[in-house]
Amino acid sequence: MTKTQSKKVVDLSKFQKAAEELYESFEICVDGEIVRLFNPMRIAPEARDRVIELAKAFDFGDDHDFTPEDVKNIHPVVLEILELVGDENVFRLVESVRNDLVVAINVFTAYFEHVNLGEASSSES
Repeated sequence: MTKTQSKKVVDLSKFQKAAEELYESFEICVDGEIVRLFNPMRIAPEARDRVIELAKAFDFGDDHDFTPEDVKNIHPVVLEILELVGDENVFRLVESVRNDLVVAINVFTAYFEHVNLGEASSSES
C-alpha cells in the first residue's frame, strides 16, 4: 500500500453538517415553497459585510421613540437583508412581504431570533 492509499478521506458533508448545526439556517414556507435564510456566517463575505452595514439601521437607543421616518427607512433594509441571506427562492418571500411592513418585520424578527444574531459572540465560543 502506498502512502497516498493509506490516507483517510474525509467527506466535505461532515463539515457542512457541523456548520449547519452551529450556524443554523431559518426555513419558511411561502406558497408551498421552502425559502431558506442562512445565518450571515454562512454567506459570501461581500454579502455578509453588506448585512453588517445594513444592520446599523437598527441601532436605536433604548429610549428611542420611533418616527415615521424610522419606519420608512427600516422596510427596504429588512427586504435587502432577506435577499442577501436567502437562497434561490428568496424572491418568493420578498415579493410576498414587499408591501406589508408588519409581516416583513415579523419574518425578519423570527429569522433574527432563530439564527441568534444578537448572540453571535457567544455562539462562537
